[in-house]
Amino acid sequence: MASGAISAMLARQRAVASPAFPQLIRKPMPSQQQEVNDDWTQEQKAAAFAKFSADQDHNARLATAKALSYFHTCEMAIELPKCSVYGSAIAIPQIARSAGWSGSMVALTLRTYLFLVLNFGLQTFLIAMIGEEIVNWGRYASKMHLCDFAAGAGVEADCGGRPNCVGPGGTNATAARLYDFDIWSLRIFMKQSLETVLPHSRFVMEEVDQQVDPGEWGMSSFYCRIVCCFVFMMGMIDDLGDSLNIMRLMWRLPNIGEHWIRYEVPGWGSKENMKKVHGWDEMDFVKVKIVGMPARWKVLNICIVILPKLALWFFVGSLGFQMLMETAGIVNSIMNALALTLILEMDEMVFDALSTHLTKDLMERLERFEIEAEAHCPSVAREHGDGDADREDEKDEKLLDRFDSEELGSCKLLNFLWTLVPARLIRVVLCMVLFMAKYYVTNCMQQADGGYVSVPMYAPSDIRFHPMHLLFGVPHQPSDKPYWVMPDG
Repeated sequence: MASGAISAMLARQRAVASPAFPQLIRKPMPSQQQEVNDDWTQEQKAAAFAKFSADQDHNARLATAKALSYFHTCEMAIELPKCSVYGSAIAIPQIARSAGWSGSMVALTLRTYLFLVLNFGLQTFLIAMIGEEIVNWGRYASKMHLCDFAAGAGVEADCGGRPNCVGPGGTNATAARLYDFDIWSLRIFMKQSLETVLPHSRFVMEEVDQQVDPGEWGMSSFYCRIVCCFVFMMGMIDDLGDSLNIMRLMWRLPNIGEHWIRYEVPGWGSKENMKKVHGWDEMDFVKVKIVGMPARWKVLNICIVILPKLALWFFVGSLGFQMLMETAGIVNSIMNALALTLILEMDEMVFDALSTHLTKDLMERLERFEIEAEAHCPSVAREHGDGDADREDEKDEKLLDRFDSEELGSCKLLNFLWTLVPARLIRVVLCMVLFMAKYYVTNCMQQADGGYVSVPMYAPSDIRFHPMHLLFGVPHQPSDKPYWVMPDG
């Protein structure tokens, strides 16, 4: 390296080490204790540059070790949803229990349960309305399941033996003959009306068949359907993760009634000095933390929070996927995929709009539950927690030694594979495939060419509100005679 470049580099190192900048290298280099001049030999400059590079490498590894350690610790902790009626329905009663069931806290507990019931009612009603649209009104409109109708349609009339080329009318679908269901059903009605009012002669019927083409109904884009289902499942997967985390929390918490709220003044100074220096108030000494919970409260939370939450997630996923799979248009598919996730966000809307400021403040202060370590490598211990060492107090050299051992040593390959695998992506794809498979198994049947068409459709004979039938997407009392069957080839 040229001497001018080395001199400039060492000058920048002295600037970094000055009081105006953070001290990045703890031990001063020899070059920081003497003036840089052009009289240095090449060996001295090379040694200074090597020392500078080594210190920078050390600093970068230390920073990486701290970042990995911190975020691994965050992944190993469990916390309740802070902006949801589900989290408040679990935390507020425990805070009230810790406070001896004071009048105000009992009132807050009853309010959280009221909002929990309200949330369940709103979500259940909206899901049931989607089911009613699919089960009742869609069938009374003589609508069949979309399945893969026209998924293989092209611009030419001859399908060439491709599967999924026909529509529910039994004819080969082309891009020019595809219509929205409302338009297609109207064209079918017009053709049937002409056949009814015109003279029933063979010539007239043949003329109507040749001149009046109702077209076909089918999906506009099979790939748009897949992408919209993927987007919808990405919006749902966090809600499932919250439910599983709450269940995991119930399993991990000690079965003892510990205090979830405390008034703690740090021992490193007086309270008055802390308020003056840090600008704190009394609420900054109020600590809310997830700790032990009596077993009877765990059972209650599982019954009234976790299980209903999981059931609603399943119903939203099941009927939401059925709605997306039944949507033929591209724009409608995109809008439905984005709108359906709003149902699962209802708990946050209810909490934000109706909860008191005290409830919101207590939930915001709620600290997570740390889990003890059960493995040596962080990639393995990440599933169980790592509570043995306080990461904030761990010495730099000890942390760096652990980083060298685990990330660059024996556990390097294990950590690489664990971090490389996109676990959340796998969960999204797996759940999406399961819901799509449920739709095909329940509503479609496979043809000889491998394509999927709708099963025979039956109109409901009872349209009264039956929530359980609507949630599962089946009619209460189907009629005996189908109003549509797939026409023979």
